[in-house]
Amino acid sequence: HGSVAVITMANPPVNGLGLATRQGIVDGLGRANANAAVTSIVITGAGGAFSGGADIKDPPEDFPSCVPNVGVALTKPVVAAVGGWVVGGGVVLVQMCDLCVAADNTKFLFPEARVGFTGAVITGLAGMIPHKVAMELMLLGNEMPAQRMYEVGLVNRLTPVGGQLD
Repeated sequence: HGSVAVITMANPPVNGLGLATRQGIVDGLGRANANAAVTSIVITGAGGAFSGGADIKDPPEDFPSCVPNVGVALTKPVVAAVGGWVVGGGVVLVQMCDLCVAADNTKFLFPEARVGFTGAVITGLAGMIPHKVAMELMLLGNEMPAQRMYEVGLVNRLTPVGGQLD
């Protein structure tokens, strides 16, 4: 879209982060970063969810490889445009983007906490939002609405579902 590269995860029903989706993110970020005409990158999800996290049929052994500014070094800003569910690895993707715009129906969840797992990349969240809120998400696995994530600074802007920002 002009000077904005849009990477859309399209792995129905919830854009699980299986191998093909992860590789698509890596390839898209690499192409966008190398293209001089691109000034910014947007990562979004098709359908009713940004990402349902790990695809349990195709578990992500190399998940950090698709994370902006972790597995893929970038020189351009990355915006997460999210709606619906943002789960597990989807939260990590949002965390590592430079900005986040969320539809007001967005719900953040890190269910790994419920099985006693917290991956290394997500722990950086405690330095980005208030520590106690990060711990609630990472250690208790509580669902958090977009409004709360906006209040604590993980989300920069809220928009109605299907809305656009000026």
